[in-house]
Amino acid sequence: MAEVVLALAVVAFGLVAVLGVLPIGLNTNRDNRDETIIKHDVEFWMNAIRGGRLSMDALNHVEWVELKAGGVVYRSEYAALARDGNPDNPTFWPVFEDNNGKAALPPLAYRGTLKQAGWRKDVLGWMSVPDNLPSHGEVVKFAKIRPLGSTLMNRLQSIKAVADDGNVDYIHEAGDLTFTYLLETRINMVAENFWEIKLIARWPIIEEGTTADTVKTGHGKKTFVAYINAPLEKAWSRWDLARSERQVFDSLIPDETISTSALSAFHGADPDSPLDTPAIKRALDNLVTMGLAHAVGENSYTPGEMYDTFGRFSLRSPPGYVPFSDEEGNFIGFSPPDDYFPDMFFFKPALDDH
Repeated sequence: MAEVVLALAVVAFGLVAVLGVLPIGLNTNRDNRDETIIKHDVEFWMNAIRGGRLSMDALNHVEWVELKAGGVVYRSEYAALARDGNPDNPTFWPVFEDNNGKAALPPLAYRGTLKQAGWRKDVLGWMSVPDNLPSHGEVVKFAKIRPLGSTLMNRLQSIKAVADDGNVDYIHEAGDLTFTYLLETRINMVAENFWEIKLIARWPIIEEGTTADTVKTGHGKKTFVAYINAPLEKAWSRWDLARSERQVFDSLIPDETISTSALSAFHGADPDSPLDTPAIKRALDNLVTMGLAHAVGENSYTPGEMYDTFGRFSLRSPPGYVPFSDEEGNFIGFSPPDDYFPDMFFFKPALDDH
């Protein structure tokens, strides 16, 4: 009996030792897997930022983007927001008529679809903002990202809704249980048109927060650095243009040169057009300054690239939710947010588009 008891004690000691080492092995395997995911993901993000305006479906894995500028926090969720901000001007939107046949803003669901359609480029435009802007000072940029290789089940488990007050409700009470990470971008100019891109990944996200500063992450953290020799240009959109500038820009023909006299003749044929030759020339000069038109010779022009974003006004300073609906939830009006982040930037490809 003594020998049996001694043998059992030896076996028990060995089992305790093995069981004690087992969690360490499992944790090491998990950490290695997570670090491999982060490495491949960040490599994709680095190339995406360097690629400029390229739109890729993988960018839909971004759950939210947050910018902190001048002490103000701006945030936008990928989920369709019930009261998302957009200019109160039906002429900016595809033709939509209400029940009385009058031009109006599209319904909420349609506007949310438009925002999500531009989300992939919007994310790059926000995350490519340089660290220092004359208009805002220091800008800090974060994004909550679901790994590119995440499964459909992970996507389903992350379904959420955003209420009018900004609170996020997930499909289950425990919140988001899937693996996500926090990505910070730092964009700094080293020399003229020579930029350092620094991406800082922190993982996993353990607990969400109202701002990126309050998001709790695990012990994983890694910094990736790359450089690019290319201009970083502000993305001008239709919302930034005066009416005359929009009219002139819409008259330019891609890949074709058009003269000032031809534009004057075109708009002069329209009795409702307020544009005369001096007004057209002023609009063209403004468009050239903004990079939205290129001068070819003395009085001829070609169009540059316009960026139509339906999500820029959703990157507002919380609380920016203003309920404008009737008791049945139907949209009845909108006032643009008082405080939103107006700028997006993209790296310009090496090939000249003149």
